[in-house]
Amino acid sequence: MRSLVIPAAILSLLLSGCSTEQFQKTMDSFNESMESVGNYFSEGRYHTKTMTVEEQQAEQERLKEQVRQYQAKQAAANKTKEKKVAQGNKQVAQENTKTAQENWNIARTKLGTADAIPYLVAAAEAGHPASTYNLAMAFLQGKGVNPNYQQAEILMGDAARLKYPQAQYVFANMMMQRAKTVYDPNHLLMWLPRAYAWYAVAERNGVKAATAPKNRLKNMMTRKVYGPDAEVNAYMWDEAQRLTADGFSKYLN
Repeated sequence: MRSLVIPAAILSLLLSGCSTEQFQKTMDSFNESMESVGNYFSEGRYHTKTMTVEEQQAEQERLKEQVRQYQAKQAAANKTKEKKVAQGNKQVAQENTKTAQENWNIARTKLGTADAIPYLVAAAEAGHPASTYNLAMAFLQGKGVNPNYQQAEILMGDAARLKYPQAQYVFANMMMQRAKTVYDPNHLLMWLPRAYAWYAVAERNGVKAATAPKNRLKNMMTRKVYGPDAEVNAYMWDEAQRLTADGFSKYLN
């Protein structure tokens, strides 16, 4: 059994008790509307376009080209932005270098006194090698500041990585001191190869005093021994050579 669907306009007329003439006019209007809708569909004026395979491929290529163009524009914009940022960073770095040098010029006339510390700190924070080394020495020797070996070691390492030759030599001595602090094979395995590598770097950067301790370490790690000591020495020597060849080459001037 089919259900009867009554349009809202006709239903409202029936419920309101309209006259027969009004009802007939509403029905005539409704029938005309339905006839127009039927003609619209039957004449094919409403249709869903079906694309051929070639048209679909062409549309996909068009969309891909739009994506490529967008990506190219974004890449160009990012490159321009990165260039501006790089130029800005370079300018800031140049200004910081200039300021650091100015602070160092003042500090070097006051070395060994408390008056030098603020200028050394400011220059060291800007990555000035000589200032970082001298600030480390101030903490190490307690000149102008309370002695602090831990802080001195941190700053000396920073100065060594900034390619300051004398700092590389002193930092190597600190690595030796670490190895001697506790007689433990683990300490030897960790710190002696690093000490050798820093001595080697300092020597190649012109610090003649680094040659003797470097050679002593080499002789110790390559001497002929037997048993567990032979394995320990072999490991340390391999690690020392690896660090010198790979990890520490970037600290050469």
